[in-house]
Amino acid sequence: MQDTHDNSNVKAQILETAIELFKNNGVNDTTLAKIATAANLSKGTLYYYYPTKNQLVEEIADLHFTNMENKIYKWLNSLNLETTESDFLNLLTEEFDFDSDFAKLHIALQSEAISLNEELAEKFRSKYDEWSLLIEVGSFKTGHDIAKKLKTLSKIFFVVYNGKVIQDLMSTDKTSLEDILRALL
Repeated sequence: MQDTHDNSNVKAQILETAIELFKNNGVNDTTLAKIATAANLSKGTLYYYYPTKNQLVEEIADLHFTNMENKIYKWLNSLNLETTESDFLNLLTEEFDFDSDFAKLHIALQSEAISLNEELAEKFRSKYDEWSLLIEVGSFKTGHDIAKKLKTLSKIFFVVYNGKVIQDLMSTDKTSLEDILRALL
């Protein structure tokens, strides 16, 4: 294997490869050796950038969390006093429309958090609290009575989202996230 230690894209290559392997095999079944082989790197090069698998998992989780936050902030920035209750839900669910790659990584990271990695589990808990608060802020930004309903909905949105992601990945239900949220309201 060629050691491309001087290549400025090596870190990105490692991250992309690890994300693909995490999505396809899960975090637990993906070793640093498998990542190095799939990325066509020496183990030494991989260990130079990520001495432990946990550091790599943490960086990928942070990237994933940033992507999730970007979706929420994009949605928040689309809201105003003229946003109707219907538009509120439509805009929110559009941001979280099913993306197989995003969903697979989300589930792989959650599985890691549930089974093995308490630090990652704590990050998820903290992020869910932050994201729920942002959804609640969005509900108040519209000035509608929906704000009272959505204070509660903000807490369960990610429960519904996680369940919907699993259903979509397994192709078991075609009910839209928006329809599920409307039923809850």
